[in-house]
Amino acid sequence: MAVIELPLIQEANGWPNMDNALTSECVNSLLIVDDNAMNRDLMSLQLRRKGFSTSLASSGKEALEMIKKTNYDLVLLDIMMPIMSG
Repeated sequence: MAVIELPLIQEANGWPNMDNALTSECVNSLLIVDDNAMNRDLMSLQLRRKGFSTSLASSGKEALEMIKKTNYDLVLLDIMMPIMSG
C-alpha cells in the first residue's frame, strides 16, 4: 500500500478542485472504513458511480483483517472510531 498525495488546484472561491484528483484509472480497489453505516454506504455509492470498486469495513479491526486478505489500492479511514481509530 502506498500513500498518494492528490494534486489539488485552488478554485477562485478558495475550495480545491477535486474533479480530476483521483481517477479509477490509477486507483481501482478502495476500502472504506467508517463506523457510521450511512457514511460508508453514501461514500461507496458515489465512488462506484465513478467506476471504483469498493469494499466496506465498520471498524479498524475488521479493516485490518480485510487488508491481510486483499491488496487495496487505497484505504479511506474515519479517524475517530470506537475501539480502534484510523
